[in-house]
Amino acid sequence: MIDLHCDTLLRIWEDGGHNSLASNPYSVDLDGLEKAGALAQCFAIFTPPEGDRWATMRALHDIFVREMEVNAGRISQAYDAADIASRRLSAILTIEDMGATEAKEERIDEVLSWSPRIISLVWNNENAFACPNSPDPQLMAKGLKKAGHELIERMGGHRMVLDVSHLSDGGFWEVMDHEEVMVVATHSNARAVTAHPRNLTDAMIRAIAERGGVVGLNFCPAFLTTWSEGTRMEDEVSRIDDMVRHIMHIRRVGGDGVIALGSDFDGIGGQLEIAHSDEVHKLFEALEKAGLPPSSVDKLAKGNALRVLA
Repeated sequence: MIDLHCDTLLRIWEDGGHNSLASNPYSVDLDGLEKAGALAQCFAIFTPPEGDRWATMRALHDIFVREMEVNAGRISQAYDAADIASRRLSAILTIEDMGATEAKEERIDEVLSWSPRIISLVWNNENAFACPNSPDPQLMAKGLKKAGHELIERMGGHRMVLDVSHLSDGGFWEVMDHEEVMVVATHSNARAVTAHPRNLTDAMIRAIAERGGVVGLNFCPAFLTTWSEGTRMEDEVSRIDDMVRHIMHIRRVGGDGVIALGSDFDGIGGQLEIAHSDEVHKLFEALEKAGLPPSSVDKLAKGNALRVLA
């Protein structure tokens, strides 16, 4: 399998480096990934909104580099599908929210020098590049900022993939005008099934599919079940049955080529029926039981993500 999103680097940073990628109490570690027979795991650099965000962003990258060095015999950074195919287990660096750069040229240059393969412009707070998803229709309708358009153009030149998971609806449709960049939603579900603003409308799913991108299923309870403002994540349950419902809907709307995995492990709370990487097989088994052909399960597990990374 290939999982397009986790926040494990943030967990390691928050714990002051006391835990490592090799084996830890989180949802993602090398022991679990190897047990699952994973091909690749995307590791997001996500910078919390408080404190010196640029220093934190660099510290998270340092953790990623250190973990690759310490665990060189078990995992290594991959830059494309060919790298993944040639190794037992790969790590793909991604950026969740470029806000910490404040659109400063020297900071953007440094981030791009790290060779992330997937970048999202924004998280849940407005920044110099774009506006986020929101239950506020006025904020949700806002598009990209000048710096956002400029960064997308640069990403196209670097053959980087743009992640729209946290973007406003207005920003999404402006992104789709940029034909130079591949577009994915690494960790989002279907709004028609669960009416959360973080999820994608059917029109968005179709647009991503037509571009050749993918939608990675998010395991977060609030994006899978019924949702209302004020819902506490820790009180919700992430159920496999709900995952199957979302996947089947996304597949009906966008076809076999658009479905993928984007667990959001170590970035979500609640009660998780699939709580670790080595338990994702439960989802594959449930999908086959629900009638999804093995070839479609394989595309969800890894095939579609490999195509995007190629």
